[in-house]
Amino acid sequence: MCNVLGANFNVEGDFKSYFLQPITKFPVFIFFDACHMVKLIRNCFGTFKILTDGNEETIQWTFLEKIAKLQEDTGMHAATKLRKKHLQWVNEKMKVAEALDFLNKDLAMADFKHSEATAYFCRTVNNLFDVFNSRNRMSTKTL
Repeated sequence: MCNVLGANFNVEGDFKSYFLQPITKFPVFIFFDACHMVKLIRNCFGTFKILTDGNEETIQWTFLEKIAKLQEDTGMHAATKLRKKHLQWVNEKMKVAEALDFLNKDLAMADFKHSEATAYFCRTVNNLFDVFNSRNRMSTKTL
């Protein structure tokens, strides 16, 4: 549909995230649905378990599993909101809240050796979701 309208989301080609309105010729920018995108990211991450960032650093699902296990073993839960159900996401694919909890910014601060890329990934996705799911740049309330 985006291509038919004149946009191009091929990042290796002529990337163009807008199309021209046929009458006014003003650009109309296309944004993906933030809730759907965060679920897709969680599903991809949970399926493949290891992703690689632009610096060839690994983003690892195992760090999330380690946090959940540590919390379960100690009986103490950090501010991450991460629970076992978040790691067993397959039956909860459509729940945005669980997808967001697993990418929570507090989770991104967990102190595990070599977890920097994973922490940065979680923090970035969390912050991007906040930007695309807010009413204005100063808003703290979601839509």
